[in-house]
Amino acid sequence: MAIDAKFMGPPSAVGSSCDWDGALLEHLPVAVIVCGADAGVVQYNRRAVEILGREPEPGECFDQAVQLLRPLGEAGGLMAEVARSGRPRRDIDLVLQQPSGRRVHLLANIEPAGGGGAIGCFTDVTACSKGDPVRRIEPSEKGYRELLELLPSAVYTTDAEGRITFYNKAAVELSGRTPALGTDRWCVTWRLYHPDGSPLPHDQCPMAVALKEKRPVRGYEAVAERPDGTRVPFIAYPTPRFDEDGELTGAINMLVDVSDRKRAGEYANRLASIVEFSDDAIVSKDLNGVINSWNAGAQRLFGYTAEEAIGKPIYILIPPERHNEEPGILERIRRGERIEHYETVRQRKDGSLIDISLTVSPLKNADGRIIGASKIARDISDRKRHEERRQLLINELNHRVKNTLASVQSIAAQTFRGESGYRAKEFEERLVALSRAHDILTRESWQGADLRELASEVIAPLCVDRGSRVDIVGPRLRLRPKMALSLSMAFHELCANALKYGALGEGEGRVGLGWSVQSAPAEKKIRIRWEERGGPSVQPPSRTGFGTKLLERAVARELGAQVQLQFLPRGVLCEIEAPIE
Repeated sequence: MAIDAKFMGPPSAVGSSCDWDGALLEHLPVAVIVCGADAGVVQYNRRAVEILGREPEPGECFDQAVQLLRPLGEAGGLMAEVARSGRPRRDIDLVLQQPSGRRVHLLANIEPAGGGGAIGCFTDVTACSKGDPVRRIEPSEKGYRELLELLPSAVYTTDAEGRITFYNKAAVELSGRTPALGTDRWCVTWRLYHPDGSPLPHDQCPMAVALKEKRPVRGYEAVAERPDGTRVPFIAYPTPRFDEDGELTGAINMLVDVSDRKRAGEYANRLASIVEFSDDAIVSKDLNGVINSWNAGAQRLFGYTAEEAIGKPIYILIPPERHNEEPGILERIRRGERIEHYETVRQRKDGSLIDISLTVSPLKNADGRIIGASKIARDISDRKRHEERRQLLINELNHRVKNTLASVQSIAAQTFRGESGYRAKEFEERLVALSRAHDILTRESWQGADLRELASEVIAPLCVDRGSRVDIVGPRLRLRPKMALSLSMAFHELCANALKYGALGEGEGRVGLGWSVQSAPAEKKIRIRWEERGGPSVQPPSRTGFGTKLLERAVARELGAQVQLQFLPRGVLCEIEAPIE
């Protein structure tokens, strides 16, 4: 019987020391294409012609031979890449369009060959197909075994009774065991199951059917269980072998592991369910800003159905005055950046505007190239309304507090009338310090205040021309409102005292204000240190003034703090230790 495998060059073209057996290539149930170092086609079998839909020209570049190839990812230069790099490419999903227009879904595995060539095996997984007319094969044993060992899929052979006569390394990896030649029958696997989980006896497996019915079996899916209990889904392609007289001599089988495809399909289904039933709007677009997908959450949020939105530019959701946002977003996506919690305004189908929080992430294909972006939009209209209402209430509260402080200031002015003007000024400055602390807390929506900002705001009005003589050092720390108000009064009293009697008076004295946070076994504590130096010699006061009482009593009581105030000859030293949340 004539052999139809084509030889486009000598075996040395792919650097092999063996003679690639044309009959063996013809017998394999997959398309095999052998290329040289320049990716030119050297050898191929009839199955390759059937899958390509035409015969390659002698020496034709593989990429030209499959110029109508359309990968699910991107696969330009597959054979050339493997030949050049020496690294295999396995389990690549491809879609090939034949000259007739028919599309074929393939699973490609390409292995490097010695001398810089490459061997590609392409399995048609579009649907079950009928086998070729059975041909006689007389394989060269050396070439036969060498080629089968190179194949990334599990391959084994049997005699006419189903006893295993050969298996390659991939068969051992798939089955998780080493078959017993001449003893094991039908299949290299330990146990078999149907896709629904029911047991599949070995004498009913695809190989057994192929031998009993003397016909190829194509695309039958089963599940192999390894001795360690793991299960591997695969597709079997058994083909009987006959001698010149048409007598059955055995069979060859290829098992294609589809675990990754199964897992990918399950993951894709789960992801699709999450996207579909998410309350958030989830939309994808290409790098030109054209909408590619649209979930139910997007329909609820923006009012467009999927049919109305897909294929339209994303600008249908962006108010005209914000169209300048989109080019910047797309440019960042092209650079591979992720945009998180971007608050903006978008437009519904009915023209109404909605506040949203937007997260935009790059979308990549199988080869890692950025092909678009996914957007998750969350409606934050209610939150915005609550924030505005809360801020309005806080502003109103601050306004009323200031009115109260103004009334107290007016009452104090009347009370101190006729007395020393200094006492009235002291009292007014204390009210101002308290008012400044209120301003800081209002800016932060009464969530707390930054300690550094608080100290600077309190000290600055008193030290208009001497602020550079106060060194403030400490980590960033947010204080709760109660502690912020108490410490603002403490800093005011210490600063006022330093201006009147201590280091911030006349001369070159300086003040150091610092703090640290320490984690005790039971609670966190803040330690604040106010230290004056370089000023006039300090004498302990003959009586306890208001500032001392405020520090040692009021601050200590309100904050549950320990306060140590020392009047040392070199200057005042005040240390405050208080628990913090």
